[in-house]
Amino acid sequence: MENRYEPLTESCYYILLCLSQGDSYGNKIMRRAKILSGGLVTIGPGTMYGALNSMIQKGWICEAGQAGKRRIYRVTTQGGDVLDIEIQRLERMVA
Repeated sequence: MENRYEPLTESCYYILLCLSQGDSYGNKIMRRAKILSGGLVTIGPGTMYGALNSMIQKGWICEAGQAGKRRIYRVTTQGGDVLDIEIQRLERMVA
């Protein structure tokens, strides 16, 4: 992970949060993000797949396989670290 901290977008935060609970695919991540946010966050397909591609390039997630036509994604150790840093940042803001 780079030394420079990069605050997460809301979409990236929820995608990483969803994947921290287990491997998943795009549509399931979108539904789970809506549930985890209490219905406040809706991630559309364009945002979802743009964010997934960006996070793959950064090494935060990887493809874990396929189930039919669905690509399955997994959070990497680096992605888990990024999520932990973001959670700590948010907790400091609330405190």
